[in-house]
This record gives sequence, C-alpha cells and structure tokens, in this order.
Amino acid sequence: MATYVGPDGPQSGIDRSRGEQGEPERIAAVTLALEGMSCASCARRIERGLQRLPGVKEASVNFATEKATVLYDPGQVSPALMVEKVEQLGYEALPLVPSVERRGVEENQHRERAGEDNASGGSKDTAVAGAVSVTEMQQRADRRRLWLLLMAIALSLPVVVLSMLFMGRFPGENYLLLLLATPVWAVVGWEFHRNALKNLRHGAATMDTLISAGSTAAYLLSLAATVVPQLADEPTFYDTAALIITLIYLGRYLEARAKGEAGQAVRRLIGLQPRSAHVLRDGQEREIAIAEVRPGDLLIVRPGEQVPVDGLVVAGHSTVDESMVTGESLPVEKGAGDALIGATINQSGLLTMRATRVGADTLLASIIRLVEQAQGSKAPVQRLADQVAGIFVPAVLAIAFLTFLGWGLAGALSG
Repeated sequence: MATYVGPDGPQSGIDRSRGEQGEPERIAAVTLALEGMSCASCARRIERGLQRLPGVKEASVNFATEKATVLYDPGQVSPALMVEKVEQLGYEALPLVPSVERRGVEENQHRERAGEDNASGGSKDTAVAGAVSVTEMQQRADRRRLWLLLMAIALSLPVVVLSMLFMGRFPGENYLLLLLATPVWAVVGWEFHRNALKNLRHGAATMDTLISAGSTAAYLLSLAATVVPQLADEPTFYDTAALIITLIYLGRYLEARAKGEAGQAVRRLIGLQPRSAHVLRDGQEREIAIAEVRPGDLLIVRPGEQVPVDGLVVAGHSTVDESMVTGESLPVEKGAGDALIGATINQSGLLTMRATRVGADTLLASIIRLVEQAQGSKAPVQRLADQVAGIFVPAVLAIAFLTFLGWGLAGALSG
C-alpha cells in the first residue's frame, strides 16, 4: 500500500473548514509521479479521473513534469486509491516522498546494507553504493532515443527523396521504399503503436492514436499497392508513413531533453546536501548519516567540510563560504552565536554548532521544495491548452470518420 508523506510530515493535513458537526475538515496534499503520458490529452484524462474520486478536492496534472498534485480528504480517499485509479486509466503512478526525506530514507537503507563493511573498517560511500542514479537512467534513455531518431532520419530522407523526385523512375522502386520505411514504421513507431493499443483497451484516444492511425493507414495502403499486382498502378505513401513517425519522434526527443534539463536543477540542488555529520553524544564524537541528526545536537565542523544542517555556532571562529545560497563571493566570518546555513562550506577554523533545523526544515530543503513546486505548477494558458487537448483528438477522429463515410457514400452513389 502506498504511504503518503506530506509537506508537514507523514499523514499531514490542513484544517480548511469545519464540517456540520463542528469538527475541522482535514485537507491533505500528495504529489504523484506519473508514467505513460504521451500528450496533454493524457494529462487531462488523468486529471479528470482523479477529480471524480470521492474526497478529492482538487487535482492538477502537469504533463511537462509528469506529476499530479492532489488535495484530498484523508477520511474519504487515500493515495493508494488514487494510484489504483490512474492504473485503471492505463497509466502508472507512485506517491512521491519529498526529496530531502527520500534521500534520508535511501541513506539509511544503504547504511543497513553496508553495516558489516563498516564494522570491519570499510570506508564505502553508503549513500551511493549499489544504487543506479536517476541521471544515469535518464542518460541511457536519452541515448536510446537519439539512436532511434538518427535511424529514423537516415531512413526517411531517402524515402522522401525517392518519392518526391524519382517516383516510377526504375523497376522495384516500391520494394526499395518498403525496405526503407518498414523499420521507421515498425521500430521507431512502436512507441506510438503500443500506446495507441493500450489506450484503445481503456476506451481512450490520444495523440498517439492519431499518429499510429495515420502512419499505419499510409503504410498498409502502400504495402497493398506494392505486393498486390492488381493495385500495381496505385500511388504509394511511404514518405507519409515515415515522415509522420520521424517528425513526431523528433519532437518527443526534444521534449524529453527539455524535461531532463529542467529536472537537473533540482538534482543539482539535492547534490549540494552533505551526506554525513560529526555529532557529539555522551562526550564522544561520532560520524552519522545526515538523516540521523536531530535538533539540539552538537556538531563538529572541520575546515573544508560542509555545514551539515542549519544551526548556531556554539564555539570556535572561522570563515564560511555562503555563495551557494547568498551569491556573496567573499567568505563570511562566523563566531559564537552566529547562524550557519546547511551545505555551506567551513573554510579556516574548527566550529562547534548546535543544530536548529534539520531534514525538510533546512533552508536548502525549502529552496528545493520551492523549485519543485514551481516546476509542477501550471500557468493559466497551460490549463486552457489542456482543455483544448482533451477534445482535440476525439474531434479529429470524428472528422476523419465523417470524411471517410462521406467519400464512401459519394463513390457508391456515383457508381
């Protein structure tokens, strides 16, 4: 079952109003990571599906960031039911844990796995050991998209040139076009065909439906004109089938690159967070994971180390590089009673500090949270675009069907 972790901690809620019995109504918020969306109409469909759940007060799906933000009544609905609803619509969803808390959980899990190595004197970086980073996964996906795009372009260009300039110039031309266009339609276009079939099983139509239907119709008609002798004089449309796939895939590739670059901003901020801290407990200094630091702990910050969390200097004097937060180029002198910001760098002296804000309460965590909220928010024009996209695909399919029906009736009447 999915576990909700809200902005104020697990199972957090906000008192918005009072019910008929005078009890406060608790409104919680959850962010869902979504997979499988291919266009704005997919986002609109998920948004409307979530809004239909009893207890959901507001749902907003951002196609660019592939996230859904939902305000709901915990007494009527849970994130697990939202995930189930999204899956019923043909997509995948997972409740997101805030970045700082998620990193703390991962570090604890890695520390448990590497406990034996640490006990024997090992010095592994437990926060990274055995984990495949999100950046590496995205880089592999980007490389695969790039190779498919290059293949599509390399095969589509000769198809277009032959179809436009050399149609009917030499025997067997249609078979050559078939040989060139088939990998584009079948391999590069598989993503569109797969999504179209998946949406069809759920009674939905998206942009993938239009792309798959258009390219498939052109390809099958051309295939029939190529291999059926009775249709040998009919025109072929291999260039149409290949170009539809290639141009839309180019757009998807550029879109994926833009999303990846937007996500890099948050990942770079998360990378600024220190992984461990030197804490004084029972008169002894120990190195612990950053997730284990508690408000009130006494921490030791040596020269060259990052300040683990927000806090106050208890003893010592040093200069601290705070440029990552303030942009100030010169180090700032720090002494007893001065405030320290987590993830800044202690430069010259040994400092003893008392932790005041840790985890999701630190200044850096607040900055990360604001950046994520900004990326997940929608501009008014985007809401309008999503509404238009929700009716665009059905309207195009309806027009295409009526056109087919009209020409069919006209042909029958004229015959």
